[in-house]
Amino acid sequence: MKTIKWLLIISSILLICSCGNEKDDSEYYAGYKFTIQDKNNVCFTGVVKESKFSDSFTVPNTIYGIPVTSVCPDDKFRERGFTSISIPNSVIQIEKSSFVNCVKLETILLGKYTTSINNNAFLNCVNLKSINFPSTLVSIGSNAFRSCSKLKEVSLCENTISISDAAFYDCSSLKTVIITAKTISFGNYVFTGCKNLTTIELSATTPPQKNGNIPISNSLKIYVPLESVTAYKENPAWEMYASYIYPMTEFGPVASVTDLKFSGDINNSTTYFPLSWQGTKNADYYQVYYTTTLSNSDWQFAGTFSECSAIIYVPSGTCKMFKVIAVNSLTNIQSADSNYIYFSFNNGFVCTCNISSFDMNVNLYIIRTGQSSYKLSWNTSESYYLHYSSDDTLGLENCYSTIVSSGSTITEKDHYEYIRFYLYSDSDRSRSSNFISVKDW
Repeated sequence: MKTIKWLLIISSILLICSCGNEKDDSEYYAGYKFTIQDKNNVCFTGVVKESKFSDSFTVPNTIYGIPVTSVCPDDKFRERGFTSISIPNSVIQIEKSSFVNCVKLETILLGKYTTSINNNAFLNCVNLKSINFPSTLVSIGSNAFRSCSKLKEVSLCENTISISDAAFYDCSSLKTVIITAKTISFGNYVFTGCKNLTTIELSATTPPQKNGNIPISNSLKIYVPLESVTAYKENPAWEMYASYIYPMTEFGPVASVTDLKFSGDINNSTTYFPLSWQGTKNADYYQVYYTTTLSNSDWQFAGTFSECSAIIYVPSGTCKMFKVIAVNSLTNIQSADSNYIYFSFNNGFVCTCNISSFDMNVNLYIIRTGQSSYKLSWNTSESYYLHYSSDDTLGLENCYSTIVSSGSTITEKDHYEYIRFYLYSDSDRSRSSNFISVKDW
């Protein structure tokens, strides 16, 4: 049966190819566009114009049962204005120019097995703030992240051994670069225009043949293995940075904690909250904070922990919000805040939420007040349109057609196990607030 299915699929492909369609060789399935390369590989190329998706989009991991192993979206896909895109673990290649000029894109989640990000892949994604680089990543192509002017941190694992010309050219907000590979090759102008770059950590014991044109500033520090300090300072490609090179044992950048979450059962009588989180590089211990007022300016210290988990006692208050900060004990350098999670109990209803960040002008909070009702509040006096979705990947989208004010209570028609909210203020739905994800009640 499987053989017959494959013969039908391959025959369809040959028929399409024989028709001489040079403009678009894509197939269509469930709103997706793709090309079948062979029986083991599909390339995702976009979505059909009429398909409805939310601002967050997840590339499918299989089509017709064939793994999606590469992505190369077309212009129409890039024009959809997605703010968040998730790549499945099946994808190995991010093809050249895949997301070029996706000017609204803020977050990219790469799959666990991506090995290469090719030329121009994220060129001019001027609002890109967050991207994870998997441990399998081997190479980053020319201009791959050029002009990603809001990208602040790049942390590459030990298998990433090649960064090509101008890969991070003009990433003007980039502050920290961590490269753990024991051997690394830089192209020309990799970091040209990265005027705020202050911390670079290189684990390579042998200096790269090129220096990536790192901009020099008074605050620049380049950390290298202790045994390699002299080799770097005397290397022709690196001697111009001699006064900025330090042994790695003196200090290591401390990245922010990620994936803070409740790790056990909680309910309306809970006073001890089990938390867990992902550890971060160069952190010797973690500090946990909480607030019972849902205010980002009213944090109480809960304790110091060497492991990536804790049980926190909160004495009072119906709302409890938590964050974690990583600390390097040698220098007492602290990371930025983790994501924020909070628990609320109101009129018999429990609500647990994840807050993406507090870096927006409008900080949104939500308390569950009924089976499918939520009270919204935020830190400004302005009113906004509300967007909520029961699935932030496939885009089952619902939008209130009226403007809501802080303190409003809204009701969604179905009792979802997961729902995500944010506020927007203009016709193109540019996000004005943080995301709130409500789940697991």
